[in-house]
Amino acid sequence: MPQETMNTATGSSQPENMNEFYRESFSHALQEAVGYYVTCEFLIGTSNLVVKSGIIYVVGNNFISLEDPDTGNVTICDIYSLKFATIYETRSRPENLPQQRPGMGGNIPSGGGRWNG
Repeated sequence: MPQETMNTATGSSQPENMNEFYRESFSHALQEAVGYYVTCEFLIGTSNLVVKSGIIYVVGNNFISLEDPDTGNVTICDIYSLKFATIYETRSRPENLPQQRPGMGGNIPSGGGRWNG
C-alpha cells in the first residue's frame, strides 16, 4: 500500500470512495445510534458550548434531530456545530442525567424544569 494513503496514527488506509468515507463519518456513527438517547454539545461562536439531549430521531448529511422523550417535541440541530456526542445504551432519558433548562444550553440539577429542546 502506498505510504501517502496510509494513516500513520492507526495504520489504516484512507477511504477509497464516498461509501467508504461515509461509513467512517460522524454522521454515520450518529445514524447507527438512531433511537438511542444522546447528549450533544454544540460549539456556538468561538467559545460557547450549548448542550442538547434527546433520542436521536433522524440524522441527515448536515443535521440531527433529537426527540424529547417527555413531550415528543423534536429539535433539529446543525451537525456542523456538533463537537461532542455521548450516546447512552438506553432508548429513554437515563435516570442519573440532570434535566436541561428550557431554551438554555446548560444543565440544572435533577428535579428542575422539564427539558424543552
